[in-house]
Amino acid sequence: MINIQVDKLSLINFSLKMAKELLLENGEYYPIASSINLNGDTKPIMYFDGNENPLCEDIITKYLEILEMKIKNSEIRAYSIAYDVRVSRNSESEKTDAVAIKIKHIETKEIIIYYYPYIFSQQRKLTIGDSWGEIQ
Repeated sequence: MINIQVDKLSLINFSLKMAKELLLENGEYYPIASSINLNGDTKPIMYFDGNENPLCEDIITKYLEILEMKIKNSEIRAYSIAYDVRVSRNSESEKTDAVAIKIKHIETKEIIIYYYPYIFSQQRKLTIGDSWGEIQ
């Protein structure tokens, strides 16, 4: 039996680990994609079209095309795309940098985006704040 929550947690952990490493190394990152195959293995998804400076929106669009095809063909059971955003939790809060992780699972129709706000200290220490999610 497939446990949707375990799959989501696996995708979140993979995405956050990669985003943290890239943020600490470079101060930024291009979108990151991962999937869970039918056996339950979490794998990164790679895409490079030769453009050294692609737009993040173009990468996200391409990842969505690739991953939606894989889900449609029953090659994977879930996927995530992580990307950098400026977002506010609600109308009263200020915008902050955050890692957004969009997750789709074959067992449910809803797509959820989880937000993990982050800040860098003056000593370049990365702190991840409390997360929240939104159903898309």
